[in-house]
Amino acid sequence: MTARHLGIPRLRRGQAARPGRRGTARRDLIRRVLAAGSVAALAATLAVTGGTAAAAGTAGSAKPGKLATLVLSPAAATIAPGATQAYTAQGFDAAGNSLGDLTSQARFTISGGSCTASVCTTTTLGSHTVTGTIKKVTGTATLTVIEADLSATQTVSTASPYYYAPVTFTTTVTNTSTTTTATGVTAAVNEPAGLVSPAAATSTGSYAGGTWTIGSLAPGATATLTITGDAGDVSDGTQTVTATVSAATYDPNPANNTASASEASQPAPIQDTVTFAPGSGEPVDICADPPVIETFDVTVTNAINPAAPPPAPDSLAIAWSCIPLGGNPCLPINDTGPFMSVATNTLGLDTYSVGAQVTVVHGTDPNYATNTDNQIVISWLTFSTTCVGP
Repeated sequence: MTARHLGIPRLRRGQAARPGRRGTARRDLIRRVLAAGSVAALAATLAVTGGTAAAAGTAGSAKPGKLATLVLSPAAATIAPGATQAYTAQGFDAAGNSLGDLTSQARFTISGGSCTASVCTTTTLGSHTVTGTIKKVTGTATLTVIEADLSATQTVSTASPYYYAPVTFTTTVTNTSTTTTATGVTAAVNEPAGLVSPAAATSTGSYAGGTWTIGSLAPGATATLTITGDAGDVSDGTQTVTATVSAATYDPNPANNTASASEASQPAPIQDTVTFAPGSGEPVDICADPPVIETFDVTVTNAINPAAPPPAPDSLAIAWSCIPLGGNPCLPINDTGPFMSVATNTLGLDTYSVGAQVTVVHGTDPNYATNTDNQIVISWLTFSTTCVGP
């Protein structure tokens, strides 16, 4: 195929192309031939109609029509009262062809609120319609204004527990809203350092590292967290748990989001128990030969929680008693300190009661000493003697 077949006239030697639109078009066409490298290569990309060439790739492209549809983005959004939401507007013709971003040409309005350019706001709770308008074409979106008032309360089972008595701190979070679910709810709740063996349990969510992750809380719903343990040393002083709740949902009343409760340990009462020492015990044979040394021990423990560390030995004063019910003698070999001993040959056929009176010396052990008076307890062990002999 030659240039002539493509409608390109030959120029005689020395002849210049005539000016005008056809001359200019022909010159452009010649340049395309030269750029294509050959007439054949250009023929593959050109169409000739009535001696005029046009690019085949552009001959079938559609020209966008008039604006028919306006689409606002985001289509749905949620804000707190008085917050703002920005919008964009995309235009489309009747065939669905995009006309691009028309935000600057659109006028935005909102029911129950106001818009500045493409940014809208309202303080009224509920759903609102945002409208974008260009001439007579409109598009709409939904803007919802929500809030949920969360409240936190904090309680403690006892404000003055005895040393090593069980203590429970309870945190309660309530969504007081009757219409809105609070989302992204969390509460910062500290574990008191002076609580012995603390353990946490939640009705909703999880607790770790001082953070209670609740999640969503329906209207009117509550969630609870308990932290339990034993009251620690009196010297630790006041132990306080503070809870502060927050959420992704707007809270109009942060004043009720924080609550605290405190406890302070007080000295525990003691209890004592008298028993036969290892190697001693009934029957107590007063005729044994050689005589047997019977030994009695006293154990002093926390009367509230026997598993607690016992009183410091140097804080205790112990006085022993041995009382025969039938009037026979009872002459202890040792009757001071944590044990008492008696030789069987000093006893008669009788029933005896061995008692230990224990006094906690004021101020020596703060976990057991009383605030005003010494603490005194006494316990008894009763046994009967026999005479069996050698």
